[in-house]
Amino acid sequence: MTTKRAEVLLGSGNYFHWEYNMRMTLARKGLLAHVQDVKAEGDITEAWLVNDAKALGIIAQGVELQHQTKIRSATRAIQAWGTLREFYNRTTLHNRVTMTRRLHEFKMDDGASMSKHLDAFDELVVGLQTIGEPVDEARQLVVKEKLLKEYERLEKKDTTTERAFKVNAGRFKGSKGNGRKWDGPKKNAGDFRGKCFKGNQPGHMKRDCPVRNAGGDDDAVFTVGTERLNGWLIDSGATAHMTSHRSDLLEYEALDTTMEVTIADGKKLTVAGRGTVRLLGLDQNRTKMVDVLHIPGLDRRLLSVGKLAERGLNVEFQRSSCVIWGNASAIALGKKIGKAYM
Repeated sequence: MTTKRAEVLLGSGNYFHWEYNMRMTLARKGLLAHVQDVKAEGDITEAWLVNDAKALGIIAQGVELQHQTKIRSATRAIQAWGTLREFYNRTTLHNRVTMTRRLHEFKMDDGASMSKHLDAFDELVVGLQTIGEPVDEARQLVVKEKLLKEYERLEKKDTTTERAFKVNAGRFKGSKGNGRKWDGPKKNAGDFRGKCFKGNQPGHMKRDCPVRNAGGDDDAVFTVGTERLNGWLIDSGATAHMTSHRSDLLEYEALDTTMEVTIADGKKLTVAGRGTVRLLGLDQNRTKMVDVLHIPGLDRRLLSVGKLAERGLNVEFQRSSCVIWGNASAIALGKKIGKAYM
């Protein structure tokens, strides 16, 4: 029969955790009293000696080999326990000062939860109590209040940052016309019979393309705005920026020659003209999109990734978001919902 070793072995820097785990091990075996009270010689029985030897063996097996020399001379469990406690919890001025400094400098770290920091704080308080430097409730409340304020500050900072990375749909400068409201796709949008932008096959739109869906998210669609069809879809397959709204465009130029675009289900739409669009970015600066095609009947606004790259903008596709970068600063953010990014 083999004796199971302790799960946590006492080493150079883990006495605080080891002491608790060892007490729980002894308590589970009914031997905790052997490290709590000194037994009077007249009260010692054979059964007590057997149990004390068991407790001593459990403690010894819970200590790393190189540290067992500290307790080799101990004949009772409480002797070994006291020796280890005295060695690892020396109540020197240095330890007191070091741990007290940690208490006063205790603060939140970015990215960690409040509960994690409270657990670490409670652990520090118990550690101070172990070396004879108890922390009264008033001091604990002061530190916890500081933690709470720091946590609220970090939460506010994260919320502000997240808000700053959202672009409100429709926040772009159009022409001085009547500013028509775009009400989304036409009701008969599902009846298109044109070719898909992705697979170049008739009968379905790009978003439903089996070629696109089978290929994963490498041709993802992003939305700059809060509504999928009310903002600008950033399309990695589009060859040009497109909009159906004349009011979106500045510096408008009507096209004399006939130019047609085949949309998702094969229907051909005529390009009426082209112009520029100024989008308000996260940095509150307006980004100028040139050569935006005016295509009446198009059911959504499209921004071409290729054209963005030509303007020196970088579109970074991430697992759950998309960021448009320009001049080392973020201009817009898309959030992934399903296979689309909003």
